[in-house]
Amino acid sequence: MIIDGYRDFAYKMGLIESNIEDSEIIIASINSWTSQNRKWLFIFDNAETLEQIYDYLPINPQGHIIITSRNMNWNEFGEVLEIDVFSEVEAPVFMRKRTNLQDESGLDTLLAALGHLPLALEQASAYIINNCISYDEYKDLFDEFRIEILKKYPPLKYNYSVATTWIISVEKIYDESSRQLLDILAFLYADSVDIQFFTTLSEHLGAPLSEKVNNVLEFNDIIYRLKEYSLIKYSSNIISIHRLLQEVIQMSTDSKKWISFLVNLVYDHLDYDFENKKSWMTYKDMVDQIYSIANHGNRHKIEIGKVSFLYHQLGSFFNLVLNDFIRAESMYLEALKIREEVLGIYSKETIITKNNLAGLYRDQGRYAEAEELYLSSIPICEAVFGGKSKLLLTLKDNLAQLYQTLGEYEKARKLYIEVIDIKTSFYKSESPFVATSMGNFAVLLTELGEFEQAESLLVELLEIKGNINGTQNEQIASILDALANVYTKLGSYDLAEKYFKDSLYIRSNIFTSEHSDVAISLNNLATLYMEMHRFDEAEPLLYKALDISERIISIDPCEIATTYNNLGMVLSRTGKYETAKKMLEKSINLRKKHLEEEHIDFSASYSNLGDLYMSLEEYDLAEPFFKDALKIRKKILGIKHPETIDSVNNLGLLYNAQMKFDKAEPLLVQALDSAIEVFGDENKDTIESYYSLSVFYLQTKRTKKGIELLSKAITLSRKVLGEKHGTTIMIDDYIRNSVLPHAKLVF
Repeated sequence: MIIDGYRDFAYKMGLIESNIEDSEIIIASINSWTSQNRKWLFIFDNAETLEQIYDYLPINPQGHIIITSRNMNWNEFGEVLEIDVFSEVEAPVFMRKRTNLQDESGLDTLLAALGHLPLALEQASAYIINNCISYDEYKDLFDEFRIEILKKYPPLKYNYSVATTWIISVEKIYDESSRQLLDILAFLYADSVDIQFFTTLSEHLGAPLSEKVNNVLEFNDIIYRLKEYSLIKYSSNIISIHRLLQEVIQMSTDSKKWISFLVNLVYDHLDYDFENKKSWMTYKDMVDQIYSIANHGNRHKIEIGKVSFLYHQLGSFFNLVLNDFIRAESMYLEALKIREEVLGIYSKETIITKNNLAGLYRDQGRYAEAEELYLSSIPICEAVFGGKSKLLLTLKDNLAQLYQTLGEYEKARKLYIEVIDIKTSFYKSESPFVATSMGNFAVLLTELGEFEQAESLLVELLEIKGNINGTQNEQIASILDALANVYTKLGSYDLAEKYFKDSLYIRSNIFTSEHSDVAISLNNLATLYMEMHRFDEAEPLLYKALDISERIISIDPCEIATTYNNLGMVLSRTGKYETAKKMLEKSINLRKKHLEEEHIDFSASYSNLGDLYMSLEEYDLAEPFFKDALKIRKKILGIKHPETIDSVNNLGLLYNAQMKFDKAEPLLVQALDSAIEVFGDENKDTIESYYSLSVFYLQTKRTKKGIELLSKAITLSRKVLGEKHGTTIMIDDYIRNSVLPHAKLVF
């Protein structure tokens, strides 16, 4: 063909006679002319290799040569210009000009589906023009008949469709290993396949590819063959492949065989252990590939039970490791849909996915949805697996935690007692399975102010755990935290500090210094110092916790938000109001990104911002934050929850400061009545409510009532909390500075 083209050219230019057939004479005439003339361009279209055309290229050319090729290996001859897909700017411009459509709805979606591939866009344009349809209509057709569309309907003035064009390149791959790799790539995540996927699973890939993957030279040869025909891109150990090429390969290979192979490959050989950071970092690098494989299996209904496991595992990974709640929910819902359809609502796997999804909803503050999932699973689980099954007891344990969060303490207490009784009867009392419920119940008892029972339970748990696993493990650290919280509530600060420090020491030894649990321990100790008004000691601990948290990929963003919140409180108490405000606003903004609009965690940040503005005596700015905190707590926790009572009290104090006494009094009375009803007199929250109302009465000249309540507050505080407790010190300071100078009283 080259000689024929040269003959025609040379004859037309008058370089040879029409009867010349000798190729040497023809080439010589071309070389002579191209070395003496400048304004010419020769195009060698669709050349496969340099060797194929080398003998025909002009010698000493003075003009221009363009070679088009699927093969990228031309660097030794001249400058190589890779013709990529259209950019995001070019693609829509091309389509508008080509189709002249006024209605552009669906254009962006169509461009994404076609991967901005020029030939595919030209093919689509030709079909749209010929059939007078819209972008949306073509996209619908493409979704339904993509293989047929890719194979048929070539563009105008061009003989090959997208499929035909690529099949020509694919058929050039004669090496079995290269073709094997190409077939696998057809079902993976197109934009980014780390070669670690292949090296990690090399021994399970099947011959001959499995034998070559871990040999760098041989694997490079395989990749080179695919690059040579522009079937893949490869850079920095990352392979990418066009989505439409994937479709073409799927069309030309045994898709069911490969999907089955890949589902089993990742199901059997790609798992991870939450406790092993190295294992889930490896899993993280594979997530896109697992998701792509699961989607293919789901679409073709191949190995569907294993596919549901892959979705479930992805959900757990996004939820518990990456804290990506949106993707986690999507994965869990996909797993649940398959499991309910294929395995049925009575299967263990279905119930486990519902339990995990409920836990996700609970963490997001979607409490009603979480409760519905628990309540629908419990009777099914009980009917199928019996009242003593571990799965049933786990569901009840989780439901108890939900009720505890919601302030429905009696429901939570009843469930914890039921679960603990069954667990201790049928499982070893020292089992970690039993210990979990005992620990959760102790936390509930602490919230209820039943400190002696909580302390007794935690000390027992500490002894059991220490005997089983020794004293240097995460479970011991968690128990120490819970015990420290009890002593904090009791005002036994020395003991609380000791146990928080012991917990921090254990975590610092068993984890790296950048582990999320170390940050939690730092936060806990800082919270104690805040309670003790040792703000200068709390501040550096919180900054250290924040530094750790911001550098950990897997940290729960809500944990970081809590640290911002605590830091805001500390800075506010030390008079660093501007920085405190920034920290509290960061806490709110971070929560807005990851939590439902009225999640309970927002109330803490709102309440603290209100406190900050109260300290600045900017009462009008404080009021909306106190109201928002109260609204959330009342809606989610109910009017009798300690946090709600605290919000009612705060709003009452605000109105008192604004001298809106008619608004302040009913709120302060309500807070005290609720605290007495829920906790009784001998409780920190009740004591502080006595104090708040006493201050109000004294300020409004109802001295007798005020002195009566103030006497009760200081007497109870000294008895219940002790002389060194922050609340006792606060009341003492008020008496000393604001009451005694004006009255001869003995407290």
